[in-house]
Amino acid sequence: MPAASDIPPLREPSAWRRWLWPLWAGMICMILTASAALLATRVMVPSQLSYPGILRSSLRQTDVDLPQSVPLKKLLVQEGETVKAGQTLAVFDTDLIAEQLDEAERRILADNILRRCLISAVVPRDSELPAGGLDPETALLTERAASECAALLNRHDVQARRIAMARSAVEARFGARIRRLKSAAARISDSERRNRLAVQIAVERNGLALQTGKLDLELAALNSDQEQEILAQVKRLEAAVARQRAVRAALRQALDQPRLHAPMAGEVARLRPVGAGQSFPQPVTLVSLQDRNSYTLNASFSVPEGEASTLSPGDPVILRLSGIRDGFAALNAPVLFKEPLDLRDDGRRVVRVHLDLTGADLSGLPLDMGGKGVDGGNTASEVRVSRPDQRLSGILLRTARQLLSDGLPI
Repeated sequence: MPAASDIPPLREPSAWRRWLWPLWAGMICMILTASAALLATRVMVPSQLSYPGILRSSLRQTDVDLPQSVPLKKLLVQEGETVKAGQTLAVFDTDLIAEQLDEAERRILADNILRRCLISAVVPRDSELPAGGLDPETALLTERAASECAALLNRHDVQARRIAMARSAVEARFGARIRRLKSAAARISDSERRNRLAVQIAVERNGLALQTGKLDLELAALNSDQEQEILAQVKRLEAAVARQRAVRAALRQALDQPRLHAPMAGEVARLRPVGAGQSFPQPVTLVSLQDRNSYTLNASFSVPEGEASTLSPGDPVILRLSGIRDGFAALNAPVLFKEPLDLRDDGRRVVRVHLDLTGADLSGLPLDMGGKGVDGGNTASEVRVSRPDQRLSGILLRTARQLLSDGLPI
């Protein structure tokens, strides 16, 4: 039997051999991961989601407004007539505009005089009024404004003087009583009677303080009411001046450009019936023009709230149209924005998704959507909206982002 010293010792593996298998395993994992990533970028997953939507087609329309307070003289077009760009549609009454412009100038001047008078609480003298170069109507309005300011300030002055006179009468009455009691107390040597007179004097002084305090409160309330009334009147005058200045600007522009022109070629779809010399306090639509050869498309569809998170602005979708004249058409368009809606009849909350059709290829789509609608060519068609086939890598990346945003571990 060999001795223990004759048995050869076991050799330990070298350090690089210990890491050989982990290195091989890491390389294999990297190869598999790269292969899976490459496969995910090439594999297309067909979309299983489809939603009903609406594609609306509307004619290009432009409204021509009659400016505020500008009287119309004559309409030169009729409903259904075709007009060219720049063609005259209506003519303003320049004679009546000049009269209204003078009236607006008078009102602005008179209201400014009344406003300054109320703010300063000083009635302007006749010599301070801008009488030089003013026509009789304007001079009469300025004098009337000064008289109105004087009447308002005098009314408050009369009430304030009444309170002041009442306070003076109370002070005189109580002062006479107090003086009589003091004179009587000075002639009496009896301390007990003198004390009683001192108490009466204190009572009279307390009554005087109560009466004068009441009148002071009434005067303060009067001054507060006066300030509030003047402030409200000043605000009304400032608003009136602002309105008159807006009217003046509109009238001046109408004098410079006494005709309304068509901003584009098209057909007169609607006309507002306006009589000669008639005007409106606010701008109103006088003529509506429609271009029968230009259409605007708007598309939207509803998505359940739980599935709306998978759609973001810029994501592509496919619209498939049916029931139109050519039978079938498809559009590719990105998501524009999302709009929350109320609950549906089944109790589920939905989100309205609007699409951007500005860059869509409309060559295969009949723009009249199968014929003109009842509202001047506006009509709508039902569509089916679906997501295009997506790469597996994109789906995995969105899923990971959604899990991170929800705070869930991946």
